[in-house]
Amino acid sequence: MVLVLSLAAPLAGSAQISPGPLARPHERLEGSLQCVKCHVGGAGRGKEQMTGLCSSCHKEIAWLVERSRGLHGRVRQQRCAECHPDHAGKDFALISWPDCGAPDRFDHARAGWRLEGRHARQQCADCHKATFRVSQAARLSQRVAPYLGWVGLETRCTSCHEDAHRGDRTVVVAWGPRRSFVLAVMYGPVTMSL
Repeated sequence: MVLVLSLAAPLAGSAQISPGPLARPHERLEGSLQCVKCHVGGAGRGKEQMTGLCSSCHKEIAWLVERSRGLHGRVRQQRCAECHPDHAGKDFALISWPDCGAPDRFDHARAGWRLEGRHARQQCADCHKATFRVSQAARLSQRVAPYLGWVGLETRCTSCHEDAHRGDRTVVVAWGPRRSFVLAVMYGPVTMSL
């Protein structure tokens, strides 16, 4: 009986230290001496401070939140762990899609960029690729392939498209309804639909 209890004691002790393995993107934080990098303050108090600690590593997210940009800038009052829980195993997906079930059904209006026209017909990877990740958020990210995440795109047309106006912004007067723009040309305004 004593032998059985002594063999089971290490298993019970490890469950007290960690509720489970971290997801692969956080595996460098695995181990009992690493806990304080995410959890501080003792029992029950660590969750309140965790979001600040998340932001100290995920500087790209902190940058977006500070500027009220993207999805994270619009859910700034939530704790990170509400949407991104960990300790559920190496293959656990830290990015979940609770409202839509998959990234290709994500409502981009929630991130401040409503997909319309040709943008709505693109595949996620057509836009969310390294060449279009040009914002400061992308430069702050510590993520490495294949975990690049979804941040770093800009809403400026020229961040993805060639500048057909060659820097002459006086030509475009305003975007109109239904994805059209109004040009100020020598003979008066002209509306062009995309």
